[in-house]
Amino acid sequence: MQYLRLSDVPISWQRRYRIISITELPNELTNEIDTCDASEILGLLHQTDSQMFSGYTTYGGLRDPDVAKNVNKAVDLLIAEITDAAYHAESLTIIISGAGTSGRLAMLMASQFNDVFSMLPGAPAVDFIIAGGPLALIKAQEGAEDDPRQGIEDLKEAIGERDRFVYIGITCGFSASYVAGQLYHTIVEKERPAFLIGFNPLERARTVVPENWDRSFADVIEEIRESPVMIFLNPVIGPEPVTGSTRMKGGTATKIILEMLFYLTFLSLTAGCRKPGEDPWNAGGCEDPEMRFRRMLDRFAAAVDGVYEKTDALAPIMEQVGKSLNNSGHIYYLGENASGKLGIVDASECPPTYGADFHDVRGFIEEGWTQFCPSCQDHSFVDNLYDIGFDNFRNNILPAVTPADTIIMTGSPVFYEKHEKIFSRLSDIPIFRILLQGDERPGRDLCRRCDIVITGLNDPVHLPILTSLQMKLIYNAVTTAAHIFKGKVFRNKMIDLRISNNKLYYRSIQIIRELMAVSEKSAEEALLKSIYMTDLLNEEILKAPVSKHIEKATDKEKIVPLALVLATGRYPVKAAYEQVRRVHIIRTIIEELNTREDR
Repeated sequence: MQYLRLSDVPISWQRRYRIISITELPNELTNEIDTCDASEILGLLHQTDSQMFSGYTTYGGLRDPDVAKNVNKAVDLLIAEITDAAYHAESLTIIISGAGTSGRLAMLMASQFNDVFSMLPGAPAVDFIIAGGPLALIKAQEGAEDDPRQGIEDLKEAIGERDRFVYIGITCGFSASYVAGQLYHTIVEKERPAFLIGFNPLERARTVVPENWDRSFADVIEEIRESPVMIFLNPVIGPEPVTGSTRMKGGTATKIILEMLFYLTFLSLTAGCRKPGEDPWNAGGCEDPEMRFRRMLDRFAAAVDGVYEKTDALAPIMEQVGKSLNNSGHIYYLGENASGKLGIVDASECPPTYGADFHDVRGFIEEGWTQFCPSCQDHSFVDNLYDIGFDNFRNNILPAVTPADTIIMTGSPVFYEKHEKIFSRLSDIPIFRILLQGDERPGRDLCRRCDIVITGLNDPVHLPILTSLQMKLIYNAVTTAAHIFKGKVFRNKMIDLRISNNKLYYRSIQIIRELMAVSEKSAEEALLKSIYMTDLLNEEILKAPVSKHIEKATDKEKIVPLALVLATGRYPVKAAYEQVRRVHIIRTIIEELNTREDR
């Protein structure tokens, strides 16, 4: 019997009948998040983050026994590869890859665990790939995640002359064709081990076939799912608090899974070599793998809860950054080591997520690219956006800072000793300080001046893994609230995203269709009118490939907000644009139209 491949099904049929990804669904807990104050937003974020551990509807989340089993299976496979490569004196690289947020997390984890594994004899190299290359760490590159062939070429380059490799792909919704191509190359063409991290059931993988390939993500999964060296790490953790913003729960769960995977591997490889106190998790001595997994997971859950215990201190920061954006101000993160990296990553995600200007939120780190991405070249020469060092902030940004801006500093007592005097003359600038307290004892004066203090969570040894998790959650909360207060969210849906890839194009259509209760055809027409700023869609536009629409839309702002107003059928493009420019908050425009109709 000959079976029909998903790629043989017309794309129009796939789009009409596709199963919606859980990562793209609205979360019923946050349906009114756009009307909440900062403390209420934090309460909702806490509830949705808790779903990572407690589960979502019938799914078990990170505590699902199958997740523990698959993580431990991945640990065993990694250990076998590392020890076998060392025994045969072969070179091994572990490659972590993704697009957008997933690729940025791949960079952070590769840097972190490359340092950890370097302590082992015959250690594997841990490398990363991001769709669009290193420039995508700062600014999303147009359509990069939709190109599986480029993904394969990038993987081949990363493998280089290494004797063997293990591939780890990250795509929260199983939608990035870039990762699908690499998975296919790894399992089918090279027969090498691969892990796939995502947060959907496998049957909800994307069925759209990219323009330059003959397989959808779902097709690839069908071909590789029975391979003995393919491991799926895909707990279902529920929809995001802001629909589709997988930088939040998806990014957090990715970080947790990768850190557990690598940390447990390292503990096993160094069993018997550690001194007392070198395993503050108390996980390595636990013989039962599932119990060891649960013990570590409990520590991550406690770290998440610890962030939301700081609501009284965090809420004022969120309120202030909202005022900054609404007054044409900026948010500047200044961070040390991991907190500096996370600030840059958080800033880089605001334009594609909320359609923010690339200079609205900026992150800076002490030694620029050298500290941000040790394996990358210095890209500060590209333009000011890529100049992420403190020298650029001090020399070029700081002189232009106004009371409309907000500065958020994060670091150790030593960090504040080095840099606090920079701001001694800025008494009228809102500056918030987050202190990372390790073994050193900060002075009382510094503690009084800091708005939030992050400790080692009472561990016998300071745990930067948990500290960085808390910083990620804090930064995510800050910029989420800022953009909600600026009107970038309609109920719990992002409505001003930048359309820089295939996924975001179709997500935009879905947002318009659902919010305005129109057909998919009408939603797409409204989107195209907004992209091309025309009331008449000619045949050239209607027959153009999606990549053409993405190219036209990538650098434009307020495409989806304008399309939402156009979908009412009450405005031509020019008048709709004036309304969006004047009112800002789209929910207000729509509700005013409904009020007029009721009269």
